[in-house]
Amino acid sequence: MIRHHGITRALTGLAAALLATAGIMPAANAADTSTATSVRVDSTNETLTITAPTGQSLDGHTFTAVELAKIIDASAVDGKITETAVSTNSSLTTNITTAAKTAGATDADLTPDPMTWVAKTLTDSDTSPYAGKLRDFVTALANDTTVTKAATLSLTVSGNTATLTGEPGVYLVFDKATGAASLPILAATTIGHMTDKDNRLGTVDWKALTAPAPTKILTGINGNTNVNPATGVVNVGDKLTYEIVQHVPATTGYAHYRLSMTDSLPAALDAPALTAVKLDNRSLKADQYQTTVTTDQKTGTHTLTVTLGGMDGDALPIIDGMADRFLVITYSATVNNKARRDTSIDNTATTYYSDNPADWTHTGTVTAPTPVSVHTGGLTVKKTDRTGKPLSGAEFTLSVSGTPMKFTKQSDGVYTPDTNGTTTLTTGTDGLIKIDGIADKQIDVTETKSPYGGSILPSFGATVHVEDTTGKTSLIQTAETDNYGLVTAPTDAAPTTVTVMNVQSLLQLPRTGLAGILLTAVPLTLLLAAGMLLTVKARRK
Repeated sequence: MIRHHGITRALTGLAAALLATAGIMPAANAADTSTATSVRVDSTNETLTITAPTGQSLDGHTFTAVELAKIIDASAVDGKITETAVSTNSSLTTNITTAAKTAGATDADLTPDPMTWVAKTLTDSDTSPYAGKLRDFVTALANDTTVTKAATLSLTVSGNTATLTGEPGVYLVFDKATGAASLPILAATTIGHMTDKDNRLGTVDWKALTAPAPTKILTGINGNTNVNPATGVVNVGDKLTYEIVQHVPATTGYAHYRLSMTDSLPAALDAPALTAVKLDNRSLKADQYQTTVTTDQKTGTHTLTVTLGGMDGDALPIIDGMADRFLVITYSATVNNKARRDTSIDNTATTYYSDNPADWTHTGTVTAPTPVSVHTGGLTVKKTDRTGKPLSGAEFTLSVSGTPMKFTKQSDGVYTPDTNGTTTLTTGTDGLIKIDGIADKQIDVTETKSPYGGSILPSFGATVHVEDTTGKTSLIQTAETDNYGLVTAPTDAAPTTVTVMNVQSLLQLPRTGLAGILLTAVPLTLLLAAGMLLTVKARRK
């Protein structure tokens, strides 16, 4: 939940200071036996200072204020204000009374002075600053045009502070910034130039209205929900399920509210398909949100946008009173043939929210701190002659557990998996077959056609391994399934490339390959010689 602690303390401190008007003292002072002394109130030069956090500036903000009540007398003990007397601004008594009634007051409660009842009763903002009666009172005043028009006093802005200098009193301060702005602030000036640090009299913190950052998670791959929520290893064709989780921001002080979530998907994912929008674990009706999916024709990236509310985009009727509840958006997207090894497939969520009570259409943004990153792998077959010259036109097939894989040709020698594609892959002019979109599969690679037209066609097995956190791809080659010695395993410099040599005759085989053939040929020769010897002996008999 968003908590403007500075505002909360100011409201609570103000109430504590004003309680004495009704003859009620804060509990901490009830047992205080020190002697109270009268405080000399400066009728023209008390101050109220609004301070932004370190590193933030209020330059460009315009603050106006209206006095709701004048502080006419005060007492202090050991330099701390303990008692005050106030008098409601007579020109706004009716407006203050009406606002107090919206917070539950009766005519009897508001006699003789409405600001006395405000101080005595409306102290619940300490525990619920955005749903308490004191904030309801302030909101009612802020929506009263008579009150806002009466806010003609200006604060002087300097760096991260804005200061009002004038008559001691209780003021309602408005932040008139055209961009991010705070809620209306109810606070009191210094009294006798004393600032109560505990109760924030004379000073109040400024904070822009913000929303919590959304959380983006991966919840499933092809229906399997046992996945890492932040990363994963995928193949082309895999269906991924994502969730955007957003804590509902507080909306108190707003007559309308904009809340919109977007997710940006790279071209390696198909356009997303929305499957559910739930608030507090309940599905929203179709007319309670608007959905759009756009695709950048140049980059291929997709943007999913879900805006709460009807056609006017006002989310307040849906989320009012739901602060800090969970809003969960679920959608799916499929990995497509633009996925490439060693290139993460990232997508992240951003929330747009109203950040100015005076202009609900002005939005702030907050983005999930980390994207969800999934990775795919691949392998490269490099075809050469015995001198290392690239060979084009060689044909290969790939299979997994005896089942042929199918592919679509993306460009010369470049392929990606496709269940409706072809089983034959052909080396390009550079002698390469590049396959992307494969991860964590044990693959059998077989040459089916040599550029030389010969019958020496090597094959090998390999496992494509992808690190799920880094996305780094490596190829673990298993033993060559023949004895030709024509297959060279990947190197550190080329961890996903297997080199396959072609020769035109047995005499061009590497020593290891020729030796294998000779080892096979010797037993056959001996067998043939033995057979001939037996035949000769049989004839002599």
